[in-house]
Amino acid sequence: FFGGGWGAGFGEGALQGALQCVRMFAEEDGADKGKDTAVLKPLSKKRVERFKKEQSRRGVVYLSRLPPFFKPNKIRSLLGEVGRIDRVYLRAESEEERASRIRGGGSRRVNFREGWVEFYDKRDARRAAVLLNNKAVGGRKRNYYHDDLWSIK
Repeated sequence: FFGGGWGAGFGEGALQGALQCVRMFAEEDGADKGKDTAVLKPLSKKRVERFKKEQSRRGVVYLSRLPPFFKPNKIRSLLGEVGRIDRVYLRAESEEERASRIRGGGSRRVNFREGWVEFYDKRDARRAAVLLNNKAVGGRKRNYYHDDLWSIK
């Protein structure tokens, strides 16, 4: 996905938010008959521990510079060869930068400046950073991104 953010991060606040995501719908008697009412179901300690364990295995890489008009799907396809990707977050350029670029005759497409990619496994994230940092994005010589370099930390 792109736009928005990851919210509170991966700390205890995120865990509490994840605990609230489990919902059950129940019908009530009387005037509310037929309406869905959310009832929160508490998670067991076993599921909470499993969630924490899964979160601790994940790895995040930082893309400090993205080639012009690089899209999340392109990042998924290129970095997906290194390991399983969970989430991709790209920060778009500011409205002032975009307006200036368009006034100067540039494209109206969304341009992203930096991004974060979350892998399901830390080892895959580390491998991606080591293998691809300061290497050509590649592709055929006529490819739009042929001469751009990865900048991954």
